[in-house]
Amino acid sequence: MLRFGRCANGSVRYVATVRLSAFALLGLVSATASADRLIDIPTAIKLPAGDFRLEYSDSFEGPGLQLAYADFGITTSFEGSIRTQQYGAGQTKTTADLTYNVLSPLTDLGPGFAFGVQDIANTTIDGRREFACASWRVPAEGIDGENTADVTLGVFYRSRAFAYAGATLPVSRQVRFLAESDGVRVAVGLEIKPVPRLGLRVIQRGPSTLADLSWTGKL
Repeated sequence: MLRFGRCANGSVRYVATVRLSAFALLGLVSATASADRLIDIPTAIKLPAGDFRLEYSDSFEGPGLQLAYADFGITTSFEGSIRTQQYGAGQTKTTADLTYNVLSPLTDLGPGFAFGVQDIANTTIDGRREFACASWRVPAEGIDGENTADVTLGVFYRSRAFAYAGATLPVSRQVRFLAESDGVRVAVGLEIKPVPRLGLRVIQRGPSTLADLSWTGKL
């Protein structure tokens, strides 16, 4: 189990412990993370069927990188995304992603598995890449109580195979840290959710610092 605590001076102290929870069945699904993408890397934590997420990222340094996403939980197994990418005054590139979720992770019990393809049109900087991944969800206690942390390990294939990894670490139910490496680029971020369906992020994605806004809704 992952735990935050407070020191005598009031600062937040992070303590990691490992626990086999007899009550894991009570927390199979967490509301803190329901997306099949961390920052850029895919995970096995699926956007629920019938949900959609709209997301927009823009560089603090302008004109810089601009990203837009429309993600859809198509069925209980499939998730799709239509997205755009633009660098500076360059042409906007449009593409799509598709993920098949074999199994979602069970908190503190076992991993989830997914595979699919990013950039089907092969138009973005990263290019078309197939992937397979496993995600684990473990209990994590933030400063305001029980939550979960997620860890993903996967493999991309684009002319060769290369590993990727990512994790989320909650500070509270409304705040969490994000970190990932896609095998080429490292990205880190801080996410705040003032209400459950609204996400505000600051992301360092390679050389670009991005402000990110997302909204999740029902179709």
